[in-house]
Amino acid sequence: MARADAGTAGMCPQRVLLIGAGSLSAAVAEQARRWGSTVRHLPSPSDERLREALGQDWNVVAVVTHDDILALRYALRLVRRTQLADAVTVS
Repeated sequence: MARADAGTAGMCPQRVLLIGAGSLSAAVAEQARRWGSTVRHLPSPSDERLREALGQDWNVVAVVTHDDILALRYALRLVRRTQLADAVTVS
C-alpha cells in the first residue's frame, strides 16, 4: 500500500513552530517543508525567544525532544500563552 503525502492527502501548507533539538526534530522540520509548510525551528530556545515565537500566529506548534523535562517546560509555556490569549479574547 502506497503512503500518501500531504499533496495527495489534501493537506494545505501550514505555519509550523517546531521546538526541539536533535535529528528527529530536524527530520520533522524537513518533512514539513517538503509538504510546503513554513517552518520556524527553535532547537533550544531561551525563555525570551520562546515567548516571542509563541506571540506569533501558528497553525501548528510541535515539541520534539527526548528530554521529558524540556518537553514539559515547553508545553507548559505554550499552555500558559494560550490561556492568556483566551482570557484576552473572552474579555
